[in-house]
Amino acid sequence: PENLKYLNISGTQIPKLTTCIPQTLEVLDVSSNNLDDFRLKLPRLKELYVSKNKLKTLPDAPFIPNLVALRISRNKLTSFSKEEFGSFRKMETLDAGDNNFICSCEFLSFIQYQEGIANVLANWPENYICDSPSSVRGQQVKAARLSLFECHRTLAVSLICILVVLVILLIVTLGYKLHVIWYMKMTWAWLQAKRKPKKSHNHVFCYDAFVSYSERDSEWVENLMVQELENAIPPFKLCLHKRDFVPGKWIIDNIIDSIEKSHKTLFVLSEHFVQSEWCKYELEFSHFRLFDEHNDAAILILLEPIQEQTIPKRFCKLRKIMNTKTYLEW
Repeated sequence: PENLKYLNISGTQIPKLTTCIPQTLEVLDVSSNNLDDFRLKLPRLKELYVSKNKLKTLPDAPFIPNLVALRISRNKLTSFSKEEFGSFRKMETLDAGDNNFICSCEFLSFIQYQEGIANVLANWPENYICDSPSSVRGQQVKAARLSLFECHRTLAVSLICILVVLVILLIVTLGYKLHVIWYMKMTWAWLQAKRKPKKSHNHVFCYDAFVSYSERDSEWVENLMVQELENAIPPFKLCLHKRDFVPGKWIIDNIIDSIEKSHKTLFVLSEHFVQSEWCKYELEFSHFRLFDEHNDAAILILLEPIQEQTIPKRFCKLRKIMNTKTYLEW
């Protein structure tokens, strides 16, 4: 009929609507069917009932510009945006309850703070329940709250990454300033040394002394001190890393073995010594031996005056030895 205004074809299980629907309609009821979209152009339509179908979005507002009431409950609607809602200029009643709402941050922000929306939504708020995310499942849309991480995931992840980087930088900086890595390496090497069987009382030393010195002091050590001691009568047998370390062997193992095979450890102290990484190892292992074996094995030669404040904090053992033992001054 050309002048038809009211049409009810609900509960007929029709899968779609065709253009044979007259554009003169003012009220259309197609609820309880199998519709998955609604794209009819009905410029005079004021009331639309599409409950109990399979619609996933609101109908297109430009096709039904004069719509006053829309009932789209019990569909597969997951959300609707502020723009979609606002496109229905004359909407007075919207029943969208009993849908599977995805309570995203955008949806919650719009529906909870949109002015006057409670006057438009029918059965608000009891029929509007969140289906996801899991943190708010089963809660009313009106009362649902999401965490900062869920609402601003990119920002939250960025802040967490920045925080992790800052913590790592802080740990690395503190580790460098406090020489944590050096102490860890020393402790591990010392534990490795402790696992070795202890020497018996009849242990035969291969060297009279192991010489610990900085490479930058090698000219004085090798050309003067070593020459004097090894050419003395009787001669002293010295262990020098440059000459007596086993090629291909790990340096720390060479240091441990050389100190253990030597009756004494001779430290040539200088500003260069306290700046040398390997000299620190040698001093530490000699100190471990001093305590483990109760063996007074350290002999100190002060090659040049050393200001106490120039000695690094991790050389506390050197300070202690210098304060408790008599040392030779060149």
